[in-house]
Amino acid sequence: YRNSAAWAHVKADLWRNVFPMAVEFRSDPPARKKPRFAGVVRGDEFLLENIRRILSLHYRIIGDNQNTAVSGGDPESLHDMRVAIRRFRVALRAIRRHAGLASARLLDRDLAGLFRELGDIRDMQVWIRFLESDHVEERCHEDPAWFAFLEAEKMRCERLMRRLRKTLQTGAYPALMRNAAFLLRVDLPDAVRRAKPESFAAYAATRLRRAFKQL
Repeated sequence: YRNSAAWAHVKADLWRNVFPMAVEFRSDPPARKKPRFAGVVRGDEFLLENIRRILSLHYRIIGDNQNTAVSGGDPESLHDMRVAIRRFRVALRAIRRHAGLASARLLDRDLAGLFRELGDIRDMQVWIRFLESDHVEERCHEDPAWFAFLEAEKMRCERLMRRLRKTLQTGAYPALMRNAAFLLRVDLPDAVRRAKPESFAAYAATRLRRAFKQL
């Protein structure tokens, strides 16, 4: 997926320190467009196993975007992390209903806090991008207070980014990811083995009908 090249670039730090030759990674577009997340859900697997697959995918996306989110090099990494967290939490709710795992409830609570914190900095980044856009610059550049305001907003954004770096590097995030890994590798496989087989297709159809009725 899109951030694989960014993650490979981060992990190539040893190469750059040892060898004088630069290395660069680029993502090639697929030869033909495929549905997003094609192949994640399998028709021959039951409900909990397919949910485990969905959770595993978004767990990986969250982890792979962490480094670029911390560096601030790609603002879209924060967006990708938030989307993956939101989808992870939706799948967690299904786990809570059908497997009754207490660890899923606690993990959902911790993910909700991280989601809010990511939202603060993401909203600020979008705001700064808007302020630096050409049409805003054209309207405001003659105002003597404009540049002072812009710098103040950038400083506020940087304060939020420092707080986020602390969270992702030394705060609650490492423990949260360990708990998620334990759920995926221990609690959930055990629940899959013990659970009564349920059709994922029937579950998905029921959820879609409810969603369409609310539109």
